[in-house]
Amino acid sequence: MSKNGKIIGVAALVLAIAAVTFAVFSLKQAQAHARRYQELADAVSALSQSLDSGSGVASQVTYSFEDGKEEGSLGWPATKGLEGATSDAVAPLKDLAEKIIRQREALVEALVEKIAKPLDVPPGKAPNADVLNSVMEYENGMDGFIAYVRARAARDRNLQQKINTLLYSLEVRNKYAGEITNDGSFGSGDEQAFREAAKNLQNLRSNYSLLVNTVKSLNNALRGIALDGVEWRGPATASSLGTRGLSETETANLKGAVEKFQADIAQLKTQLARINVLEGEKAELEDQLAQANANARKWQDNYNTSESALRAIMGNITPTGKFCPDAITDRSQVREDLTGKVLVANGQYGHVLTNLTHGEVIPGLRFSVRRGDKFLGIVRITEVSPHNSLAVVEEGKATDIQAGDTLLLASETLQSVLNQND
Repeated sequence: MSKNGKIIGVAALVLAIAAVTFAVFSLKQAQAHARRYQELADAVSALSQSLDSGSGVASQVTYSFEDGKEEGSLGWPATKGLEGATSDAVAPLKDLAEKIIRQREALVEALVEKIAKPLDVPPGKAPNADVLNSVMEYENGMDGFIAYVRARAARDRNLQQKINTLLYSLEVRNKYAGEITNDGSFGSGDEQAFREAAKNLQNLRSNYSLLVNTVKSLNNALRGIALDGVEWRGPATASSLGTRGLSETETANLKGAVEKFQADIAQLKTQLARINVLEGEKAELEDQLAQANANARKWQDNYNTSESALRAIMGNITPTGKFCPDAITDRSQVREDLTGKVLVANGQYGHVLTNLTHGEVIPGLRFSVRRGDKFLGIVRITEVSPHNSLAVVEEGKATDIQAGDTLLLASETLQSVLNQND
């Protein structure tokens, strides 16, 4: 190989090494740009997700990288590296950002112009548009305004409480609710409460005028009454009320007369109170008497009704099949070990129908009513028949007695004691 050929070979080798080096460098640069693009695309896609808020931008600006493949509106298949393709892909996000800025500016303007100004927020507490539109300053830009609104709301609640206290003192039935209407007028309930308050206040003024006139009339009347140690100076005493005022002497005279009058009124009140008590006691006794008479009539009616009903049953019911044609007439004919059963019990009116016939018992006999070992009460025989007998409950609760309960003849001693109580 000639000398020139060797030189050319070395030069070619150097150029080849340089070309390989440049290719490797370019590849690394391309890979770095690709990774940086992937990171940017991922960040933009995540930003669209967080700012979506129902705008749909999350589905318009997308990116994903899996298995060496890019997907989404920011991916290579969609942009293909064309000039302006990436800008077009992020255009929906840019539009959303502009809408958010306009929305923020509209909210700030509404807060300042339509809320703070109508509320007459004092300088220093009113929100500032420049501060609220600043990303760095907006967070603390509302502190003064929020404190003012809270203080105003607390004042309104306190005012509402005071108004309701005043309405209560004027005996207004409705409360002031502080209802907020679209045009700033009072709600119907609040309007009604204030109308009623105005009416009651007018009545109060009228009553006050009447009271002043009454005091004047009383003063005139007292002037004509002879009171020890009191001398009235004349008509000027009454006419001066409510105008120039009374002199010291007139005031002392009026005070002495009023004190005596108050003492008489106090004694009269005591007597009237006693009369009212007696009248109340009389009315209460009359009511109790009327109620007692009504209860007695009702009880008598119920007794007659119940007795008639059970007497009718006496002639029809013979559950035990007993029939005794011969009636006994004396207590000595009654067996001491006599027992019976309750056939029908009327708990409402206090009567029972028994299986004891006129051949076993006579009217006036008393029996204890038992159910097993439990004592239920005492009944007295009132009517007898060949088949059964009717009795009235004298002790115990009639509603506790049932058909099938046992009747045991009361002892002679108990019969005598109960007879004495009749």
